[in-house]
Parts: sequence; C-alpha cells; structure tokens
Amino acid sequence: MAQSHVDSLKSVLVTAKEDTNKLGVLISLGNYFLERDPRAALGYGQQAMLLASKLNNGEKIGDIEFVIGGSYAVLRNYTSALDHLKLSTDGYSSKGDSEHVAFNNWCLSNVLLNLGDTALAMEKSLENLGYQERHSRKEDVAQAIRGVGNAFERAGRNEQAMAHYQRALNMAKVIRDSSEIIFGQLFVGGLHDAMDDSAEAESELLEGLRLAESLGWTNHQKQAHGSLTGYYVNHKRWDHAAAHVRESIALSKGSGDDDELAFLLSDLGHILLETDSAGAALGNFRSALRASTKLGNLRSQANALEGISSAFRKLHVADSALVYVDRFLIIKDSSEQSQEREEAARLLERTKYLGMLATDSLAHVHALELKSQEVRKQKLVRNGSLAGLSLVAVFAAIFLFQRNRIGKEKKRSDELLLNILPEEVAEELKATGAARAREFDGATILFTDFKGFTTISEKLSPTELVDELNACFKAFDHIVTGKGIEKIKTIGDAYMAVGGLPDPKTSTPADVVFAALEMQSFMIARKTERDALSKPAFEMRVGIHTGPVVAGIVGVKKFAYDIWGDTVNIASRMESSGEIGQVNISEATYGLVREQAGRLFHFTSRGMVQVKGKGELEMYFVHRSSTGE
Repeated sequence: MAQSHVDSLKSVLVTAKEDTNKLGVLISLGNYFLERDPRAALGYGQQAMLLASKLNNGEKIGDIEFVIGGSYAVLRNYTSALDHLKLSTDGYSSKGDSEHVAFNNWCLSNVLLNLGDTALAMEKSLENLGYQERHSRKEDVAQAIRGVGNAFERAGRNEQAMAHYQRALNMAKVIRDSSEIIFGQLFVGGLHDAMDDSAEAESELLEGLRLAESLGWTNHQKQAHGSLTGYYVNHKRWDHAAAHVRESIALSKGSGDDDELAFLLSDLGHILLETDSAGAALGNFRSALRASTKLGNLRSQANALEGISSAFRKLHVADSALVYVDRFLIIKDSSEQSQEREEAARLLERTKYLGMLATDSLAHVHALELKSQEVRKQKLVRNGSLAGLSLVAVFAAIFLFQRNRIGKEKKRSDELLLNILPEEVAEELKATGAARAREFDGATILFTDFKGFTTISEKLSPTELVDELNACFKAFDHIVTGKGIEKIKTIGDAYMAVGGLPDPKTSTPADVVFAALEMQSFMIARKTERDALSKPAFEMRVGIHTGPVVAGIVGVKKFAYDIWGDTVNIASRMESSGEIGQVNISEATYGLVREQAGRLFHFTSRGMVQVKGKGELEMYFVHRSSTGE
C-alpha cells in the first residue's frame, strides 16, 4: 500500500459520513501499520471493534480481531495476541472462511512457539499444512512444511526438522518458487551447522546467497549474509566472516535500518580485532556508537563502547581505553537492568499463558465430572461409566501437570522480579499493576567507591575489569541481603544500598553499619589474596547517612526502583569525604547507632569536615568494638 493511498484512507476516515465506510478504512489502516507501527495498528483495530459493536456488525470480527491480535504479537504481548487470534479464527470459522483460518493457525503457531508451547504450535502448524495440501496451493504448501520444521527444531527434534526443511526445499525447487528456495537453503544450512555437518551447511548457505544475489532481492541477501557471517564466526574463519558482514553493512545502509547497522558495525569491529586490525576495528566501533546513541539502544551502545576500549588497548592508548571502559560500565549496568526487565516481562507472559492452560484443563475436568455423574445417573453400562471416569482421571492428571508447570514458571518470574524490585513493591505491582511512591523518614543510605579505579582499569582488559567488579558486587549483594538491606543500583564502580525500606522493620542503621564493615573486611582480604598473586586489586571508601527519602518505581514499562532526596546527596558526600579502608558515617547515623547498639561499635570523631556544596558536617569513623558481642 503506497503512502499516498494511506493518506487517502486517513482523509476518508475523517470525512466519511457512513460508519460502515469508516469500519473498512479502519481495518485497512490497521493491516497497513501492523509491522510498520504496531501501536498505531492496535489503535485502529480497537477503534474498529468499538465501531463494529455500535453497528452490531459481526461480519468483520475475524478481520478486526486479526489486526488486534497481530499488533499484540508484534509488540510481544503474546498472551493477548493468543486471545485475539483465537477470536479471529472463530470469526472466520463462523463464515466458513477456511483460508483465513489456515493463515491464523500459522500465526498462532508462531505465537505459541514464543510462549514455549511447542506441542500446540506443532498442532497448529500441521492444521495449516493440512489445509494447504488439500487446496493444492503448492507455493503455500512449501512454506507450511517449513513452518512444521521450525516447530520441530524449536522442540529440539532436529532429525524431524531437517526432514521437513528438506521436503519444503525440494518442493520449492519443483515449483520454482525462488523465495522459498532461498529460505529453505538458509534453514537447511543453519540446521546442518547445528548438527555439526559443516561442509553441507556452507554449501547450502552459499547456494542461498547466490540465488538471492542473482535476483537482486535485498532482504534475502541480508539474511543470507547474516547466516554466513554466523557460520564463519563459529568456525573462526575471520576473513570470510568480515567479508560477509561488510556486505550486510552495505545492504543495511541502503535500506536505512540504522538499528541493524549499529549492531553490524560492532560485529565487524569485533571480527577485525580477531585479525589484529585494531585501527580499522576502532573506526567501525565509533560509527556503531554514533548510530546506537542516536537511536538510544543501550545494548548496542555497550557493545560499541566495550569494542572501542578493546581497540585502544590493542593500540596501546591506555588513557583513551580507560575513558571508554568507564562509559561502558555505566551503559552496561543500564543495559543489563533493561534486559532483566524484558526477561521478567517474558516470564510473566509465560506464567499468564500457563494459567490459561490450567484454567482450560480444570474446565475440562469439571465438564467431564458432570458428564460422568450423568452417565451414572442414567445407569449406563459399567464399561461406559468406567471409560468416563478414566477420561476424567486423564484430564485431572493434565490439570495437575499444568499446575506444576505454572508453579515453576511463577517461581522463576517471581525470582526475577525480586531481583529488580523489593518484595513488597513487587507484590503491589503484581496485584494492582502499579506501585505508588512512598516517603520514609529514617532511611540509612550506604555508598561505596573504589580508590585507584582508573589506574587498575589500565592494567585489566574490559572483560577482566567487569569480572573483578562482579566478584566484589556479588559479595556485597550477599552481605546486604543477609541483613535485610535493599540494594538500589550500581553505577560504574559505585554501589548503593539502603536500610529501613520498603519495610522499616527489615533493617536498622546499625545493620547498615555492620554491612559496611563486612564489605571493608571483604575488600581488605581480597586485596591481600590478589597481591599474593601479583594481580591488581581495589581499595574502597564507604559513606553512610540517615534521613528522609522518597522511594518508588521509575518508568512505566522498563521500571527501576530508586530513591530521591537530599539524604542521598549527603550519603554520597560521606563516601567522597571518607578514607580508604574506613567506614565514614554522618552525625545523624552516629546518634542512632550509638543509641541502638553503641557497645558493639567504637567511634572516632573526625570533627567538622568541609563538604562541597554542604559546608561543614560532623563525621565519625566507626569500627567493631573489641568488647562488644
């Protein structure tokens, strides 16, 4: 559909006097925007549904539900997609439109694969194949066979998958369907590689590329070059991999896909590093960083920044390498948190779907129980009654199986949510879909920071640096969790946690001080251990302050729990005004800890210390008391 035609449809939508005309236009616009802008498509579909209800028009329900379900599928809201695609199928079935029912089954199969239900996905893909075979649509038959193969591959049944891929490819060759031939060769080649048949894999992938190039089909060429790049990287044939990723870059530049281009430029940079072409790699990483920063893609930015740092190290430009390591660590934190949230959303989708299956299974059990009771009432033959009871038992077993699956998926989903949010906030979010911000009068905030991070970073590769930070932060995580303290975030080499929220009873200021002392003990012991191995090690400052904060979730989709207020700023100043190996606390924290557990600690007054932006503040160093419990 050309843009001019879309503009015409929008104009008709505004000027049309007849609601029936508007309904058709809304459906057409929804279909047009399905892959281009799924949120716009969803809006058009929902408007069409309201209008159809107003007109009491059930004729277009299949079309409308398809737009809505397809939009949800592109947006990765798979349980909603499943609901609406089923309604679309029902709408088409009521009209006897078996062609659209078959296409819906193909769509449902892809949605079910994303929900992890390979068995039902297989069933839907086989229903689609059956329809295509009965109606002798050979072009669609080849695609349908490949769809069945995909379901087999996702289920880990590679032999059956290969048989279907090969059958689809052979049929495509017989009917000379070039598009299906290319896809078939790429699927067959990729599966050959997964099954360790390297020679066959390379041959099929190259054949697919040659055909795509002879036809001048850009998208098919990009997919073929991408498959070959992956193949050659897997086999460490770097020159071949570089050649194919360069071709992909040239094609992406022509298509205007900047997101894809950023990843490809970084891919080329990493491949060039393997061939000791650090200067050329650096240029590609910088181009990738510009593109990904413009798009706001955190994963792509982190990839490019790590590559730039590695390239500078290979070029022996330590200062520049360090600058980009710092930037990489900050972006990596944000990127990983974003990925965790996406995984949590995916698991919640999976849990919702399994809940739907369990509900369906329970409904089957209930219906069969009623049927069995009726059978007994009517005094049917014993064998028939026993058969009914057996069937009930079968479905009861299915229900129990589904319930166990739900339990496991819910546990995974809950664990991931609790890795992002405090338990109380996570429960509120699951129950209501939102979590309100709250004020806390006495939160105790802990900040840590490493001394000599710049110097040590020069001695470690980005990967080694991240591994060492991870070892330290994992230890900190165990310490704060054991004391009921909530980790808030890491920012590069800084670590932030807070006691006394979201439930003030979970931890006291004294608990936070104990945690800080344990962190310092860990860092001192680790430095001793790494010094003995002649490896660089971090030393640390810790600062603590107690006061009022506001805490809550930032964002709507990719949410993050955070705290705000001047207390946060003062806690940060306690850290920056501290000393290596010490725990520096504010006067407010000192007063509370001394009152709660003074005999367990020894305090050293530092007097009034000048603090940037705050004037003079009283501070104390704190240690465990040698006479305390």
